[in-house]
Amino acid sequence: MKVLNLVIVDDETDIFKLYEVYLKKEVEASLVKLYFYENGNELYNDLGVTKYDADNTVILSDINMPAINGFDLLEKIKERYDFPIYMVTAYNRDDYKERAKRLGAIDLIAKPINFKELLKLLKDVYIK
Repeated sequence: MKVLNLVIVDDETDIFKLYEVYLKKEVEASLVKLYFYENGNELYNDLGVTKYDADNTVILSDINMPAINGFDLLEKIKERYDFPIYMVTAYNRDDYKERAKRLGAIDLIAKPINFKELLKLLKDVYIK
């Protein structure tokens, strides 16, 4: 069984602790490994040197971030890689959802994140 690499990109770094708390059991059971990035450029630059495998990696990216917003990051990643990407935002708007899907995101996840639903999604689709 492969460990799921869950890559989180968010400039609000306090949220990283929430992922650690809510996914603690899965991390301790070696089902999930968490990776955190404070901005999209940091992740994009790391994709070239880190050996993330699209078969066992999921990216969750905030939309509103400085330097490079989540939409631009999504576009850049999709030009070169085939990772499943979910956009995360406090602005759960139809136009955001449509744009995210048009650019290649699987879906939009609204903040505040419902970690029970997120865990169900991860277990149903990605944790095997």
